[in-house]
Amino acid sequence: MIEAIKISSLITLLIFGAMFLGGNSIRLMFQLLNKNSMYLQILCGGMLTGLFAFELLPEIFSHFQTIGIITGISRYLSYVYNGSFLT
Repeated sequence: MIEAIKISSLITLLIFGAMFLGGNSIRLMFQLLNKNSMYLQILCGGMLTGLFAFELLPEIFSHFQTIGIITGISRYLSYVYNGSFLT
């Protein structure tokens, strides 16, 4: 029981520490980029795209069938382009 409490408090501290470092790094980048947030948005979008393409997709394709993944992606894209997700 005590071990579980130690582990959960360590995870909590790691999460709050990461949030603190992330917030400070965003503030620093915002000041360095002369309050032009377009570059910051491009940087974050590129990082998310790289994470999706190089981390998530290979793992997804190794665990699930290809037809299910393609069906899910096409269904999501049809919702986005038709605007069905808004209703």
